[in-house]
Amino acid sequence: MANHCKTCGKQFEEMNEEFCSKRCKREYLKTLEKKLDDVFKNDPGHTKRLSKS
Repeated sequence: MANHCKTCGKQFEEMNEEFCSKRCKREYLKTLEKKLDDVFKNDPGHTKRLSKS
C-alpha cells in the first residue's frame, strides 16, 4: 500500500512517513507556520482569551 505526500500528492512506498521528501516536509511546515502566524496576527485578543482560561 502506497502513501500520498501531504504536500505534493506524489505516491511513495514509505509506510511511516507523511512526505515523499525532506523538501516537501519543509514546505509543509513553512506553510503551516505562515497560516498560524496569520491567525495570531489577525486576532489580537487571542492572548487575552488564553490568559482568562
